Amino acid sequence: RVDRKSGSLPLLDAMLEYMENNLSKKVTLSILAQEFHVSQSYVKRLFSQYKQTGAIHLFNSMKIDKAKQLLRESDRNVSQIAEFLGYDNSFYFCSRFKKFTGMSPLEYRRSVNAIGHRARMISEE
Repeated sequence: RVDRKSGSLPLLDAMLEYMENNLSKKVTLSILAQEFHVSQSYVKRLFSQYKQTGAIHLFNSMKIDKAKQLLRESDRNVSQIAEFLGYDNSFYFCSRFKKFTGMSPLEYRRSVNAIGHRARMISEE
């Protein structure tokens, strides 16, 4: 049910928080349904209706967003980031990353580093 005051869905909000807090783990429809005592079809319907995407697609997108943040803000290598995000191997992580972003993790890191370098040069002028 939608909370009339905030306009949010407490169950959906709780699921999103759960997903955010478990980026390093495997999350499936079955796990979400069990964790929140609802059916898998209800989880599907909830995400489809209110997020216009599937729960697992959104979870994978959240993982890639976290990977992008780590590539920008840390010195961790790709294997360390893959392991941190619960991927069994870095090859699979790289293929997922490329599917979501259109570039490999190293290409992404180089591109954001180049943009940051150009921005620093411009601000120093």
